Amino acid sequence: MSHAGDGNFHLVFVVTPEDADEMAQAQTINARLVHRALAMGGTCGREHGVGLGKIGYLQEEHGETLEVMRTIKRALDPQNLMNPGKMIAL
Repeated sequence: MSHAGDGNFHLVFVVTPEDADEMAQAQTINARLVHRALAMGGTCGREHGVGLGKIGYLQEEHGETLEVMRTIKRALDPQNLMNPGKMIAL
C-alpha cells in the first residue's frame, strides 16, 4: 500500500513467522528498503510511528539527535509508561 505522491511507502510482508529462512529474507529486504530510503533523504518511519521493526535504524537516521529525543522522552515520561520501548529505546 502507498500514497507515494507525498513520499509515503508502506510495505507489508506476508510471511510464515515459524519459517526462519522466510523471516530472514523479509528482514534482508526490509533493511535494503530502509537503507535506500535513508540514502535518498527519506526516513524509516514517521506517519504511523517507528514500530519495533524500524527502531534499530533510528541511530543511522538521526545520529546524535537521538540522544536529544531520549532526553525529552525521559523528561516527559520519567517512568517510561507511555509506549515503553516502542519509539525510542531508553
